[in-house]
Amino acid sequence: MCNHICLKSIIFNYIVIFFITFFLGSCILKSDLPGKNTCKEKDITQIRNVLNKSLNEKITISHIAEMKGIESSTNDPEINRILCETIAQQLSFVGNYKESLYYMDKYSKKIKKRKKAKITEEYKPKNAIKIIEAIADLNQVIFINEAHHAPLHRAFSIRLLKILYDKGFRYFSAETLNRSDSNLNRRGFPLVNDTGYYANEPLYGDLIRTALNLGYTVVPYENEIPCKKPLTTKDLLAAETNNKDFNWDCQNHREYNQALNLYNRILKKDPKAKIFVHAGYGHISKNGDDYFTPMGEYFQEISGIIPFAIDQELMREHSSPEFENEIYKYIINKYKFNHPTILQASNNKIWVHKEFQGRYDMQVFHPRTIYIHGRPNWLSLNGSRTPYFLQDVNINGKFPYLVSAYIKNEGVAAVPIDQLILSNPNSHKALMLPKKDLIVIIRDKSGKIIKELLANNLSETEDGNNFLQRSTKSRAQ
Repeated sequence: MCNHICLKSIIFNYIVIFFITFFLGSCILKSDLPGKNTCKEKDITQIRNVLNKSLNEKITISHIAEMKGIESSTNDPEINRILCETIAQQLSFVGNYKESLYYMDKYSKKIKKRKKAKITEEYKPKNAIKIIEAIADLNQVIFINEAHHAPLHRAFSIRLLKILYDKGFRYFSAETLNRSDSNLNRRGFPLVNDTGYYANEPLYGDLIRTALNLGYTVVPYENEIPCKKPLTTKDLLAAETNNKDFNWDCQNHREYNQALNLYNRILKKDPKAKIFVHAGYGHISKNGDDYFTPMGEYFQEISGIIPFAIDQELMREHSSPEFENEIYKYIINKYKFNHPTILQASNNKIWVHKEFQGRYDMQVFHPRTIYIHGRPNWLSLNGSRTPYFLQDVNINGKFPYLVSAYIKNEGVAAVPIDQLILSNPNSHKALMLPKKDLIVIIRDKSGKIIKELLANNLSETEDGNNFLQRSTKSRAQ
């Protein structure tokens, strides 16, 4: 049967494509069950409107608050679970990583305590970056996955881009990319709502931007051919429980066409191309089961190339240890490492959880996040970004505000380089920024621009607190 990672892949990927159908359909489905109809017509309209905003409009503080309000006032656990996943993604877009973890886990099952997890002593912790650098010489295609609410995973892929480019990798492909953004490679940076849904998150945007700046050709690979029998509401509900009646034909249709697009758009034209693929959850798996055939397995069949598959999703932090994998907790408590780590034996064999052997070649253990100036430590991108505060900025209006930093020559239609929510006048959260000419935009809850800061130079005050040296101009209220 399909494991929990490929099941999550189905749920998460179809949130973006089918989430309106899911919510409306689940209400309709329950209306046929005596005593189970928890949805009213006004609820259907409200949910449809709020989810349309998530997909089609620029993110605002008010929109996130609206989704939270619906979640807190709805008693349907299925609606709340999926809605919380959408809230978690949107919170990650505005820099609220800790809160994103909370909402992602809010309707998750706690991990049952088993016998104390243990890994044989032959496996020792190794720096994941250095091991990947070594294996890059031996592999033509590298797949890596992410959890869609976790920019941490994108930060790791950003660090890998230069290493892999130096090893001859010249193509970068990502799940979120829209083929309709045909000017992406010429333009050199992503646009909000044009390049891809997940690309609206600043680190995903910078993953794409960094690849382009290094010289990669960036290639979309998402399936564009509709299923003969599309997924229904019942299919989506079945996916959570691993129901054998789920429409696996449609899911596998998507996986096959993703793999075929990678082959046709890259390898068919350049058979020796070295490719770095960033995807979500179980798409990168090299083996499925009786029901599910993932993109990674189809890719091997189509191309004849065995990719190296790196899983980041399983061995990661959650909002609380009670939601974390037992082996993850055991390893990070035992070794207390502060960088992405893998386990390797003296014969160079890399450890993979027994349930995922044959699916993945490596599993990365990410340490728990340390927050500095209110921001995750991994946002420094290995020291290439520095924390900067807004000081002496007069804002007329009511908090909270969304503060977004843009690279000046890209303009404010681009995906910001970083953004955060200032919840009150005494908030001391820092923007994590590279040393570039920047524009900082402050928006109110509705998304209206109320102030623009031209940050031509970045420097430090005498007491060591960073700030933005700027000329300011206010927008009309």
